[in-house]
Amino acid sequence: MNPFGLQKLYSGKISSFLALVFLLLAEVTLDAQILAPQASYTGTTQYSVFPYQDPIYVFYSPQGGTYPQLKLSAQCPGGGNDCNFIWYKYRFATGQFDSVVKTETNINQSEITAVAGGGYRLVRQHGPDPDTVCRAWVFVHDIVADALETNEGKVPDTKFTCDYVELNGTVRTDTLVYTDPQSGALLKYTLKPTIYWSSVNEEETVENAFSGTYVRNYNPPPFDTRYILKVTDASGILRSDTVLYKSIQTRADFSFLVKDAQDSEFRQASQDGESAPLVVQFINKSVNGKSFTWKFLDTVFRGQTRPLPLVTSDTAIKPEFTYYIPHRYTVRLISVSEAGCVDSTVNSEPLVIKPSLLEVPNFFTPDIPGGNSRFIILRDRQKNQESFASIRSFHITIYSRWGAKVYEYEGDINDWDGWDGTVRGSGRPAAEGYYYYVIEAKGYDDVRYQGVKKTDDGGKIYYTGFLYLFRQAF
Repeated sequence: MNPFGLQKLYSGKISSFLALVFLLLAEVTLDAQILAPQASYTGTTQYSVFPYQDPIYVFYSPQGGTYPQLKLSAQCPGGGNDCNFIWYKYRFATGQFDSVVKTETNINQSEITAVAGGGYRLVRQHGPDPDTVCRAWVFVHDIVADALETNEGKVPDTKFTCDYVELNGTVRTDTLVYTDPQSGALLKYTLKPTIYWSSVNEEETVENAFSGTYVRNYNPPPFDTRYILKVTDASGILRSDTVLYKSIQTRADFSFLVKDAQDSEFRQASQDGESAPLVVQFINKSVNGKSFTWKFLDTVFRGQTRPLPLVTSDTAIKPEFTYYIPHRYTVRLISVSEAGCVDSTVNSEPLVIKPSLLEVPNFFTPDIPGGNSRFIILRDRQKNQESFASIRSFHITIYSRWGAKVYEYEGDINDWDGWDGTVRGSGRPAAEGYYYYVIEAKGYDDVRYQGVKKTDDGGKIYYTGFLYLFRQAF
C-alpha cells in the first residue's frame, strides 16, 4: 500500500455514488505524489474511514518575516513531457475536491502555489495509463506567545514578593483541520507546543530555566532580569515574548583578607589556619542591598564580651575585626534590600585560628656562615617554618653556666629578633659553651609554656633547659 494514498481511476458507466467510492478505493500506484520541498514539517493524515494516508505539509513564517510560499509540485513519470495535470482544491461547503485551481497539459512537471492552504487533489494523466490521483493537506501554521506584563513591559507588582516571582504566559496555537475524503468527518491534526522560559541578567543567561505557561520561581534573582517566554513545536516554529522583572531581592555575599602580626598588608587566608592575633578585613559583595549587618563571632569564650553586630549601608565599607582565641569561626552577613527582603550568608570555609604552639631550638652558631646566627624561635610562612603560633605573652631569660644573666626579653614574640650571642646587648660576644634559658609564655588559648611540656607524640619540649653556643665549625 502506498502511504500517500495514490489511486488509479477507471472510467465506467456506474452511478455517481459508486463512482465516488470507486475513486477513493481504487488501486494505488507508486509513481506519483504531491511534494512540498519548502514545507517546515511533514506529517501524515489519520483518516477515520478512508483506508489510505495522505501527506500533511505545514508552513510557517519566521517571526516578523514574509508570508511563506506554499508551493506544491508533481512530476511526470520517466522524465517525459507528455503529462496532463489537473489541480483541485477542497471546499468545506461542498465536502468535495471540486474547485479547479490549475490545468496544465503536455509538460514534465506541474507546480501550484497554495495561497490559502487547505486540501488539494491532483489528477495526473499520462497517455494510455490510468489517471493517477493523489491528495495533500497544506496548512499555514502560527503560534502566539504572550507573557503577562504591565504597560511598561514589567512583571506586575502582584506577581512577586520577597519569596518568589511568578511568570504567566498565554499560548495560542492554530488548529489544523482536515476532512476524511470518504466519510466527510472533520479531523484535527495537533502539533503539541513546547513551552519554556529563559532568563537573562547581568550575571548569567539561563536557557530553558523553567517550563510551562505558569511558573513560580522560589529563588528569585537579585538582579533585574528579563524573562523570555519561548514556544516551539515539531515544525520548528519559534515564537517568543519578553517581560522584565525589576528585582526587589538581595543576595548577601562577602569575602575576606587577613593580616597577622608579621604582615604589612592584607593577604589571602591560609588553608592551614592562622596565628593570633589575626586582623580580618571583610569585603562586602552583596547585590541589591541597602542595609548590612555583620556578626563576626559565632562563639564567645569565657572572659569575652560578645560585640554588638556592625550595621553598614555601603558595600564600599570594609569592616575589620581582630580574632584572638584559637577556634574555627563562622561569620554571618545579613543583607536587607530597599523593599525589605532579607538574605544572609556565612563563609563557606571557616576562619581558622590555630592553637598556640611554641618550639625551642637547643643550639645556635652566630659565627658560622649559613648557620643559626641567633637563638630565636622562627615563624616564616614562606619557608614553611613555624615554631610558634598564637602566643599572647612571652618572656625569656638566658644565664651563663655560672648563673649570670646574659640576655632577657619580654614582649610580643612577633617582635623578638632573638639573642645574637652577646652579653646583655653590649656587643661583647658571650663565650662558647652551655647556657641556661628560662621561658615563660602563654597562648591565646591560655596554654602555658614553662618548664617541660609533653608533646602529643610522647616527646618533650623544654622551656627551661640548656642550649649550646658554638663559636667555630665542627
